[in-house]
Amino acid sequence: MFQRTDVSHASRARRARVVAPDSVGTWQLLQLIGQGEWTDVYRSHPQRGGPQAANYAVKILKPRYQDDPLAISLLRREALVSGQVRHVHLNSVLSRHIDSPPYFLVSPYLVGVSLRAALHTAERLAVPQALWIARQVAEALDALHQGGWRHADVKPENILIGPNGHATLLDLGFAELTRDAGPGDAIKGSPAYSSPESYSDDLPCSTASDIYGLGVTLYESLTGRCPFVEPSASALAQAHIIDDLPDPRILVPQLGPRIARLLRAMLAKNADKRPTASQLIERLVDLEIDTLTERVPA
Repeated sequence: MFQRTDVSHASRARRARVVAPDSVGTWQLLQLIGQGEWTDVYRSHPQRGGPQAANYAVKILKPRYQDDPLAISLLRREALVSGQVRHVHLNSVLSRHIDSPPYFLVSPYLVGVSLRAALHTAERLAVPQALWIARQVAEALDALHQGGWRHADVKPENILIGPNGHATLLDLGFAELTRDAGPGDAIKGSPAYSSPESYSDDLPCSTASDIYGLGVTLYESLTGRCPFVEPSASALAQAHIIDDLPDPRILVPQLGPRIARLLRAMLAKNADKRPTASQLIERLVDLEIDTLTERVPA
């Protein structure tokens, strides 16, 4: 059960505000380290381990979503995919409580910042750094795709960068079995990173949609902005479907033509023209070697 901290009389008078739990199951929740639409993530350790116990990450449904079928299904999906696909660049689930409230997952505690936070700080990454991160994410995607899944929500918020540059792809709640891919998906990823086919009522999403999301992420990492920025959701959808990819060398002239060609391939309107994850890894490794002499900031 949840064990909650006390709520002041003034807070109760304002409204029935839910406060953070102190523990869940056999886990002591030490510090809130992340928040999503449906979940909170806490640095935690086993209650019986004492203050010197190792840290773990507990992802728990927010109290108001503990009875929400969609939120529960997303957490269960993450547990399922993690149980089937393991990779050094893919977040893993060590333990799960997904059959009754409170619903939560336990994962390794990873030190680092999201790629989104890194881009807020640096605006854009050095070329070798951006390629290195993209290659690690491509390796995670390759493992997912080989296992019959697509991630379906590749974006900077779902990529964690460790102090040594190790990248981990997070959040498997939107993952889909590739054999179940069909047009008009009810759940889509973030619009700025969604592929043209994700807006179509006729074309199915596939593993190529993940490559598109990673392409937008790499473009943003290299230039400091997404390729398509529009004031409305409908205009953004049209841009993904119709507009030519802005040449990234207009924003960053020092980018080589091979990088520009790779981005065009990853962001091809036709999903069949995008590289597979394994092909992408090969091309990124070649580009990493070519750019090794360029400065990589700490």
